[in-house]
Amino acid sequence: MRILHYGLALLASLILAACAPVPLLPAMPAAAPATAPATVRVCSSLSSSQTGLQVALAERLDEKYGIDLDVTAVNSAATAAAALLAGEFDICQQSAAALVSAAAAGGDLVIVGGVLNSQPYFLITRPEIKQAADLIGKALAISGPGSSSDFAARTALEYLGLRPDQDVTLQTIGGASERIAAMQAGAIAGTILAPPEAMTVLAEGNNLLVDFSNLDKAYQHIAVMTTREYLREHPERVEAFLKATAEAVARMHADKALTLRVLAGYLDLDPLADAAALDLTYDLVIQKLMQVDPMPSLPGIQALIDDLSRENPAVANLKPEDVVDLTLVDKLQAEGFFQGLQSQ
Repeated sequence: MRILHYGLALLASLILAACAPVPLLPAMPAAAPATAPATVRVCSSLSSSQTGLQVALAERLDEKYGIDLDVTAVNSAATAAAALLAGEFDICQQSAAALVSAAAAGGDLVIVGGVLNSQPYFLITRPEIKQAADLIGKALAISGPGSSSDFAARTALEYLGLRPDQDVTLQTIGGASERIAAMQAGAIAGTILAPPEAMTVLAEGNNLLVDFSNLDKAYQHIAVMTTREYLREHPERVEAFLKATAEAVARMHADKALTLRVLAGYLDLDPLADAAALDLTYDLVIQKLMQVDPMPSLPGIQALIDDLSRENPAVANLKPEDVVDLTLVDKLQAEGFFQGLQSQ
């Protein structure tokens, strides 16, 4: 019976224990919400010079480096610079000439990286314009005053021994597609174009008057620019942008098929019908002119200052160092970031 009594006592104790309140375990801390990538508003032009930015988007390299790029095409560099100053964008990848002009007027803009440190341009004219003399009294189309096409047209005309605005008028038309349409309609005698549009237009029987690769002139064509305030307040976002676009260029050098696919889609070209133009663009612009290390060209910026000062004496007071901040590019160079991309 003792065993029975013991068993009954054990059963009673188990029942009582089951009915007793159970102490609560400490609550586990809630998982911290994932930090959303910071949105970076970017303006760029619609041209082959922006292929690196488009590859960065296609390959989601912005997300890799913790930002979300919101890209808008703005064909006029002067408009882009004004929008950047107004706070409508955080970073612009555009003609450096517009930044230099804005800086001379007191604008708080600065170049933080180079995209193209030379001009990938051709001066192309209608079939009846076969030599420099045929241009006298005619008009060339540009995207707008102070744009890269404006300064390229002036450079080409001077190379041909002609005086811009005197011998030849420079007429604002718009982006490359609008300028091509105006030339085809006979409204203007020619325009400045970059690959692949240049190759397509040449194949239609138009004439090549100036190939800029023959000029051997340092020129800061496309640059990464922001405001000094944004750089000061968000250096990590600017650094992430430089990393994403540098890795995009490295991938472009290594993967031609990827590059041509993105380029054709971005510029609305037919991968088959426009294959020759796309191939030449890859060879002449992306492989030859685009560098993984986005160090801007100080001599190229000086060339811009020299050109701009002819029309705007205030620009002559600037030095290249006044409009660049190399802090982030120097930092990434010292860390071996660009070298690491090139060795992959």
